[in-house]
This record gives sequence, C-alpha cells and structure tokens, in this order.
Amino acid sequence: MPTFRLFVIALSVLVTACSTPTGIVEEAVEAAGRGDRDAYIACFTERSRPLLRGLYHAADAKNPKLATLGEQGARVTGVESLPPSGGAGQRALVTVSEGQESMALVVHASAGAWRIDLMDSERVLTGVESRF
Repeated sequence: MPTFRLFVIALSVLVTACSTPTGIVEEAVEAAGRGDRDAYIACFTERSRPLLRGLYHAADAKNPKLATLGEQGARVTGVESLPPSGGAGQRALVTVSEGQESMALVVHASAGAWRIDLMDSERVLTGVESRF
C-alpha cells in the first residue's frame, strides 16, 4: 500500500506541475536548461513536435548555437488568458524572457494538460491569421 501512495503522490505532483499555463512553460525551460531535448519536445502540442525535431536536426548540422536556445536561463515574466479559437479549448499567452529578449508563447489546455503550440505562437508573433 505505501508504494501505491507514493505513486499517487508522484502522479499528483506531475499533473499539478503541468496543469497551469506557466507550469508547462517552466517545465520546458528546465528541460532546455538540462539539454534534455525529449523532455523539451514533450512540452509542446503534437502538431508542434515535428517542427521542433526538424529545427534541432537542422541546427545540429548547420547552426549548433541555435540548438542551445533556451539553455541560458529563461523565465516566465507574464501570463494572460486568451479566448478560445477554432474549436480549441482554453488558451493562454505566456511571456518568457531570456536576457534582454522576450517571446510570447500560446499554450493550449487539452485533456487536462497544457502544451505550448508553435503555430498559434507564430500567429501571435507575426500577426498573421492564416491557417497552417
């Protein structure tokens, strides 16, 4: 029975860590800081993951500095709710800063967990509303 309790406690900590928009971004920042690409990629929506894998592959081959993006200690500096879009559930805009640079990330809630979405983040960054 103690093993089961430990499992439940560990599971609740994991779910709580990812159950807020800032939690998943902080998890991604920590993974990047450790250089753990798999854990970093897991913080993103399914549709974002192939793009990240392609970025890492290209960066390893042509621009190794790009592959270390996020490893210098980024931090969450703001969060605000966004209205749902296109049948999606809850969304939020999380601002992350690293040094003098800031970036807005759109995160989606799905099946009880938040994940960073690259396509919606790009829409916010560029102001382009076209569908990817």
